[in-house]
Amino acid sequence: MKVWGIGVGAWRAAALGVTLLVATAACSSGTSGAPQSLSLSGQRVPLTEVTSAYSQMCSVSSQAQSDPRATVAPFAGAEGGLNVLATVLAKDHGQQSQRLLAALSTFQADISLNPPAGTSGEAAANLLATAKQGLEALNITPPPC
Repeated sequence: MKVWGIGVGAWRAAALGVTLLVATAACSSGTSGAPQSLSLSGQRVPLTEVTSAYSQMCSVSSQAQSDPRATVAPFAGAEGGLNVLATVLAKDHGQQSQRLLAALSTFQADISLNPPAGTSGEAAANLLATAKQGLEALNITPPPC
């Protein structure tokens, strides 16, 4: 299966690259409560990167219930922000980070099949719920779905 002319293997490699790239991300906040921004290899990343990814995942999850094949391209837009979230969680919420990465991997695997796995809708809903828990663990209010 190809998305924008790129094979699924290339997407997986790119996702792994993003995950490795953001491996040094950390929350940056002078006080307790919600962080004001995220640090990604020394660069400031606005919170909107992870909250926008969550919002995109709301749409992806809804679409995956009826047409998982149509979620491949929209998910690609959310995936980077969800990887940033998982990396930020790794600093102080390791188990939550691992759950998010596992949910990401499961959904990726489901939609990479041709046709997508029958469990894609369930995997998308699980990924959305896990991302929400991750945001809440960082004291970030998830956008409404």
